[in-house]
Amino acid sequence: MKKIVSAALRVSAVILTVLLILSSCADEDTSKDSTDGANDVAVASCSIAYVRDYASGQAVKQDSSALGALSELCAEINAEMKEYKTAEDSDASRKEAVAAAVSGGAKLVVCSGYFMYCTVLDVQDDYTNVSFLVVGAPRPTPELGEILSERVHTVTFSEEDAGYAAGYCAVYGGALRPAFEAFADVESTVRAFAGFVSGVSDAAGDLGIESIPVVCSCANAFEYFEDEEGRTLTSSEVSCMKLFEAGCDVIAALGGEVYTAIDAASQSGGKVISICYEVDRDSPSLLTSPYYDCGAAVRSAVGRFIENGSAWGVRDAGENSVVGIFEGCVATDGPVNDIIKDKFKDGKRIDIPNTLEEVGAECVDITYFDPEN
Repeated sequence: MKKIVSAALRVSAVILTVLLILSSCADEDTSKDSTDGANDVAVASCSIAYVRDYASGQAVKQDSSALGALSELCAEINAEMKEYKTAEDSDASRKEAVAAAVSGGAKLVVCSGYFMYCTVLDVQDDYTNVSFLVVGAPRPTPELGEILSERVHTVTFSEEDAGYAAGYCAVYGGALRPAFEAFADVESTVRAFAGFVSGVSDAAGDLGIESIPVVCSCANAFEYFEDEEGRTLTSSEVSCMKLFEAGCDVIAALGGEVYTAIDAASQSGGKVISICYEVDRDSPSLLTSPYYDCGAAVRSAVGRFIENGSAWGVRDAGENSVVGIFEGCVATDGPVNDIIKDKFKDGKRIDIPNTLEEVGAECVDITYFDPEN
């Protein structure tokens, strides 16, 4: 296997969040209004906008979940709700969608995903009488200038909880040698892998399995190889094929890497778990897919906004909240979901180390796999 290109792009934790979720919104007539008191809107007259981001087309289930929950809530509280869509995958289009929403009278703009998060950061000070909710946002990085206005609240889904669900499901579903396909040794991947190993450990303990070997492969999706037949393959493709060849029976994959894993599984007869990325549920290679419940996250956050008089309260104003299994915002299909929820009923939290190689848990023997060798 000859390596032909190496783009040493250490994909940031933010990129993972880009693959996992949704969209955006904002205003025009109120853009230069210096008063910051327009959040004091009566419930019946509160106008809420939901914006679908053009770039989030792959997250159909999550998008529909968020929009459906918001529609139901607005009907219950007699609030007006309008839906907007970005015209194309561009920053300008996202800002235009936000402006259209605000011009349409929105006092709360609900959007989702990394790109909409960036848009809200850019425009939050232009609309001083409008509030924003961004679901599926990355954790803000203040040292990079990511400071949230008091009128903005963001919600991040717990990668470690999603990883836990994937790990538990893998062993519960019969895996004896599960693998974890990482795309970079960055915070979001470390969190997901720590959760995965914790889930594998708990499932092994529950099923009376003394030890489970776990293989972790950190393949850079931006590195390319040429195989013996002259085909150009990504490092992730090479990694997934080698993992199945090495006897792994299930690969848990993050984000878009799941498609690479499914292709490899279709040739080997192995199985794949998609960690919070919407894929074809009818694929014979897909074992299960833990998902982010955007609807639950939207309903909870908007409910607090309304209860506080159409304004963000102390808990939410200018803050980011992380939600997961305990909050009912990370789930999976089938009876195993109730088992996993019970594990978190007392607020279980997973310890997160700094790197992939520092991850560990009882009953789990971890091997780190180098796809280049």
